[in-house]
Amino acid sequence: MANVSKLHQAGNANLLHRIALRGRLKGTKKETKSFNAYLENLQAQVCEAHHQLSETSSIITAESFRSKF
Repeated sequence: MANVSKLHQAGNANLLHRIALRGRLKGTKKETKSFNAYLENLQAQVCEAHHQLSETSSIITAESFRSKF
């Protein structure tokens, strides 16, 4: 829940998002490399979505971010 003293006049509040990808696997098996590549691809997609939203809107909402996926 947002701190009421931090709300803007329109009733909006700043939101900090963090997506942590700490699930990298160690090893040389094909499945391990495939999973790590999937995580790297997912991280790149998240960064690209954030970049696109930053360029097109002044306010990024959870809904607008979710709509990119």
